[in-house]
Amino acid sequence: MTTGGSPYSRRPDNRRVDIVGEIPDLLPAPHERIRVVAGALILDFDGTILDTETPQYRAWCEVYEAHGLEPLDIDLWRTNIGLDPGSERFDPYDHLTSLVGRVDTEIAVTRRRHRMMDLIRAEEPRRGIVGWLAFARSRGLAVGVASSSPIGWVSEHLDRLQLGFEFEVVSCAGGGLRGKPAPDVYLDACARLGADPGASLAVEDSPPGVRAARAAGLRCLAVPNPVTAGMDFVGATVVAGSLADLDPSALLDRATGPDA
Repeated sequence: MTTGGSPYSRRPDNRRVDIVGEIPDLLPAPHERIRVVAGALILDFDGTILDTETPQYRAWCEVYEAHGLEPLDIDLWRTNIGLDPGSERFDPYDHLTSLVGRVDTEIAVTRRRHRMMDLIRAEEPRRGIVGWLAFARSRGLAVGVASSSPIGWVSEHLDRLQLGFEFEVVSCAGGGLRGKPAPDVYLDACARLGADPGASLAVEDSPPGVRAARAAGLRCLAVPNPVTAGMDFVGATVVAGSLADLDPSALLDRATGPDA
């Protein structure tokens, strides 16, 4: 996968990888889509493929503690999860300022950013992700990513995890696509894969993500991470601790088969 130059890379099986997001002059010219008989498997990125949510929350908790406060209230943090970054959101920096008055910007910005990235880089793909991707590949199933995060963020981490080749489409908010809970990125991913949303399966870690997938017409599995566990996943077909707890043959074949 790449974030510059050609918008395509190749999977080991030589299937083209197609990415879209907020990168100027990167979108390909219209080209022929191949309609697949089965649906697609489309996964959220943050918190689903890679748990970036827990490191971000942990880094902010450490900032609050460094200012003599209790850790950041997780319920306040959860109000941000899964949403379009451009939407009106809870701001932990503004909240900290309201509590202490003067904020140490070195701690709250620079050190927190470094700490967060160190924690994220220590993360591996969540349990079951690699196995489900391998199963989807064995079935010849189209696989994509639908994320509210910027394309550069998603692509960087997929490349680092050596997972970029697994996804034929990476659709991110930006360039006219709204973030979740709007259905745009799921609809875009399905359209570019040539998949029928009604015969496709989404995997999400947050309620806004589930709402986005369902609004686009996909069935949706919810696999909460430690930060989103306990949230209300109404609309999800199944809620489980991880994909490792679920049988891909039963769920993927049932959701994406020709009779789905």
